[in-house]
Amino acid sequence: MSFALVMLYLPYFYTDVFLLPTAIMTVLFVTCRLWDGINDPMMGLIADKTNTRWGKYRPYLLFAPIPMVVFAALTFYVPEMGMTGKIIWAFVTYFGLQMVKTAMVIPHYAIPALMTTDSTERTALSSAAMVFGSVAIFIVSVLTLKVVGKFPSEQEGFFAAALIFTGFSAIFSYVTFFATRKYDYPGNTLFTRQGDGPDSLKDKWKVIVQNRPLLLAASAFFGHNMYTAVIMGMIIYFFKYNVNDPGRYPLFVGGTLLFSVFGAIVTPVLVKRIGKKSTFQISNILTILVSLALFLISIGKETNELSVLWRVGGPCFFLFLMGGFFANMAPVICMAIMADSMDYGEWLTGQRTQGLISAVFMTGNKAGMALGGVLIGLGLSFIGYVPNLPQYPAETLTGILLLTTIAPFGCRILMSVLMWFYDLSDSRFQEIVRELNESRASKA
Repeated sequence: MSFALVMLYLPYFYTDVFLLPTAIMTVLFVTCRLWDGINDPMMGLIADKTNTRWGKYRPYLLFAPIPMVVFAALTFYVPEMGMTGKIIWAFVTYFGLQMVKTAMVIPHYAIPALMTTDSTERTALSSAAMVFGSVAIFIVSVLTLKVVGKFPSEQEGFFAAALIFTGFSAIFSYVTFFATRKYDYPGNTLFTRQGDGPDSLKDKWKVIVQNRPLLLAASAFFGHNMYTAVIMGMIIYFFKYNVNDPGRYPLFVGGTLLFSVFGAIVTPVLVKRIGKKSTFQISNILTILVSLALFLISIGKETNELSVLWRVGGPCFFLFLMGGFFANMAPVICMAIMADSMDYGEWLTGQRTQGLISAVFMTGNKAGMALGGVLIGLGLSFIGYVPNLPQYPAETLTGILLLTTIAPFGCRILMSVLMWFYDLSDSRFQEIVRELNESRASKA
């Protein structure tokens, strides 16, 4: 839910509510991602070295949620101060929020590899994570503007929405903390192997740079999150200014996220039949075709024509839903590959760095989401966007359409190119797991 609030509404909040200049918003997102390139691996290394009575990764799910709620609320708060003060406020609160989320999410990504070594089961776990993640995003997409509308101003409304939704995020983090205690403990063989990681930083990075499946999965996941951030961040502008009916935004995004749940559910079935790579590429091609169709149908249309095409039940509505269905297969597969890459890295180098691998994968996640926001900021600046004008020139409206449909197009092409080079089949991975287990047994 906290992820959804930032992805769906933070660019709009910064430009139209906080009134942050788009150039400053772009700089904010870029610099935070540069910091993540340092902070995320540090968090992964810290998690790998953690050993407490609560386990290795679970303590972060216990202690980080409350600070996350505080920083999220402050991020969506508009202080009464000049622009310089507001810019400083935005940088401090957004950086703080991302650092706390790093402390939560990296351990969260590491836990599935403690639960099973079966590739099919890991795909199912990734599918379950994406299903519930999509449900959370659906809830936030549908209810946020309703919550905001209950308050006298958008400033007060977004602050309240941040408190509410990140409060639920904290509750579910505690659920995860208690529900995974039988996996994250020293008696688990997979837990014990976490202590076999390399000691030097150079050796730790060797596990990463030689791990081809991880690098491909993290890069593809980066592309997916950038694609999602651009579409979900821009569509509210499209409905507000091109269609002149922002009330449709929650219905479209909510419906799309429901269909993305179905995509996540179907993915393990398809993977079992045709494999990870084929499922990924087919779903990606179909997502690209949907984006292209939405653009071709909408280009050159006036507001009244767009209103008909983009009504609930109209042709663009169903295309948008199918886009969500196909697009959400890719992250399920990426997350399953990430879990596999932990065993692959151990097999390849003899060293296991589960937290660091999660950190690298998480960096791709956050970088994609934030750089999607960067693309929005740069794009809006390029087309001369100024918030809350009563009327916009045709060039600006066409630019908004391009940013909503064609700009994310390149992200999916990048993903397909990357996964073309993925060559770790499920059968080969099971052989690797058997070799690892035999090696552990001989050492014991």
